[in-house]
Amino acid sequence: LEQIDMLFFGGSAVSGITSAVYSVARSILAAALLHAVCFSAVKEPWSMQHIPALFSAFCGLLVALSYHLSRQSSDPSVLMSFIQCRLFPKFLHQNLEESAADPLPKKMKDSVTDVLKWDLIVCAVVAVLSFAVSASTVFLSLRPFLSIVLFALAGAVGFVTHYVLPQLRKHHPWMWISHPILKNKEYHQREVRDVAHLMWFERLYVWLQCFEKYILYPALILNALTIDAFLISNHRRLGTHWDIFLMIIAGMKLLRTSFCNPVYQFINLSFTVIFFHFDYKDISESFLLDFFMVSILFSKLGDLLHKLQFVLTYVAPWQMAWGSSFHVFAQLFAIPHSAMLFFQTIATSIFSTPLSPFLGSVIFITSYVRPVKFWEKNYNTRRVDNSNTRLAVQIERDPGNDDNNLNSIFYEHLTRTLQESLCGDLVLGRWGNYSSGDCFILASDDLNAFVHLVEIGNGLVTFQLRGLEFREYNILYGNVSQTPLLDQK
Repeated sequence: LEQIDMLFFGGSAVSGITSAVYSVARSILAAALLHAVCFSAVKEPWSMQHIPALFSAFCGLLVALSYHLSRQSSDPSVLMSFIQCRLFPKFLHQNLEESAADPLPKKMKDSVTDVLKWDLIVCAVVAVLSFAVSASTVFLSLRPFLSIVLFALAGAVGFVTHYVLPQLRKHHPWMWISHPILKNKEYHQREVRDVAHLMWFERLYVWLQCFEKYILYPALILNALTIDAFLISNHRRLGTHWDIFLMIIAGMKLLRTSFCNPVYQFINLSFTVIFFHFDYKDISESFLLDFFMVSILFSKLGDLLHKLQFVLTYVAPWQMAWGSSFHVFAQLFAIPHSAMLFFQTIATSIFSTPLSPFLGSVIFITSYVRPVKFWEKNYNTRRVDNSNTRLAVQIERDPGNDDNNLNSIFYEHLTRTLQESLCGDLVLGRWGNYSSGDCFILASDDLNAFVHLVEIGNGLVTFQLRGLEFREYNILYGNVSQTPLLDQK
């Protein structure tokens, strides 16, 4: 269900089976509503000089719904808490008093309220503007010149925003420059204690992203929708219902992806234009369907590339010291089965299943199909002291509890901080290019933390946080903590 929502409807990752059913159901409901409106608009042929008002209303509704869905979390409990707040305020007030130590529920309730109020205004404005632009016949009267201009502009803006600027901010741009070209004000500080200064290139990055997400790609997709609808109204390819269904699914998916995270959209767009407009023009159905299929194909190819990089790095002969003694013998026996491993990697990329090494060796096994969320079970690390622990437990407690207690304090503080700053830092480009499923390691001299991005929405991020212990005899912490120290030296 998660893959269906991500690949065909443009959704992001989910947090569980209930979240997956909820996400797919709301996407199907939105597609059914759009299908009813669009069918009434294209069932009769129409000319280039007059676009039906019903189709213009369909364009406005499509953009508004896609924007609204991109702003909503896949977790239905967030919306249910808002409904409970409005319908049963006494019940919610009692729950908030019981969980007064956790400020997250109240913050999420306030955030949902603000998002719904903002969406009510923005969706109305977006629908009216999309209706006006579509009804002006500018897309049909200026073709194909408008399409060429939009293609070139989207490719150029995407290349600068998602490739040039992130490379200039890396520690080693293009792996041949020793220092970042665009440095933050705090770059030379050992430990930053104040809020990071907002730099000019961060402002530029945000403005370019806003122009790309809210103006460029909606105009590009509305242009393709209008041309496809005009062709469907005059020439049926697969039947009216199938043509409309494919057009709606492609339009919704591309719009939601552009609103949520358009990092790789310019690559998909550039390949679509070059491949279907120059190399193999005869096999092209329409630009919208070509763009839709290429986005799915490149998503799977990216997953395949990451898996191949992991496999080739793990089975390299000079990495034998990483594994056990069995790794040395298994290396020789695994060479004749390299072709099988390659096809196994392709299968795991298609079905989005993990590829795990067996006994730390070069033999890989395929796991079951699982969601993007890495840790399926939710853990809560809480502080333990005399106020919430029985005396018998304090007497018989484990000596390692003191370390765990220190860990819980640090992780709780780090979690609260990330809840307030992570989404803003991602938007400003301080974490580089990112997508759903990415992992980051936050390193310090005393403790490291592992951040896993689960859901990437338009203005919201769902993440998981796991920590690596204080104790020096922890092998994992020791290996990870050596990396930043060597880099500093």
